[in-house]
Amino acid sequence: MQFFLNNSNKSYRRKENTDFEKSIFVSAGLGTGLYNQKIHGALLDNATFNSRFSIGKKLTPLSSVRANLENINFVSKSHFSVLSIGVDYMFNVTNFLAGYSADRILDIVAIGGLKYTIPSGRSVGKNGWGASFGTQAKINLNLPFSFFIEPQLSIFDGKITNKNSKLNYFYGASIMGGIIFNL
Repeated sequence: MQFFLNNSNKSYRRKENTDFEKSIFVSAGLGTGLYNQKIHGALLDNATFNSRFSIGKKLTPLSSVRANLENINFVSKSHFSVLSIGVDYMFNVTNFLAGYSADRILDIVAIGGLKYTIPSGRSVGKNGWGASFGTQAKINLNLPFSFFIEPQLSIFDGKITNKNSKLNYFYGASIMGGIIFNL
C-alpha cells in the first residue's frame, strides 16, 4: 500500500492496490555514550559502549514503532552495565515536510520512547524506568537495507546504581550507528 499527500488538507491518503515500502524492519547498532552517574568517580567511568537490536513496523510514511533490546556497558573497572527493554515511536520529519518519496536518499526521523532498565554489576541498584529522545539520520540505498546514525538523550531512574546521589535520575547522551533491514 502506498500513501500520497493530499494537498487540500495536508493529510496522507492510502492509494489502492499498490505496495507501501516494506513495512517490517529489524535493525542492529553499535555506539558510545557519556552518562552523569559516576561509579568510581573518574571521567572514564562515565563512558559507555552501547549495542541495540530492534524490530519495528512502519505504520504510515510518517509513523513507525519499534521494540528495542539495548545493552549499555560502562568501560570503567566497575563492570557495571544496564540492559533495557523499550518501545519507541518514530516520526519521519522529512516525509512530513517534503512529502513521501520512495526514492529519497536521506530521511530524518524524530524518536521518543520508554525503557525498562535492568542493571547488573558491582554497583547494582534496582530495576527502573527510563525515557529517550533522539534523531535518526537514515541513508536509504534502495536496497533491502539502509544505514543510520542516531544521537540520543536518555534519562533513567537514579536507583539503578546503589551510589548515593543528590539526583534522583541518571542521564546521558549517546550516538549509535548501524544497519536497518527491510523485510
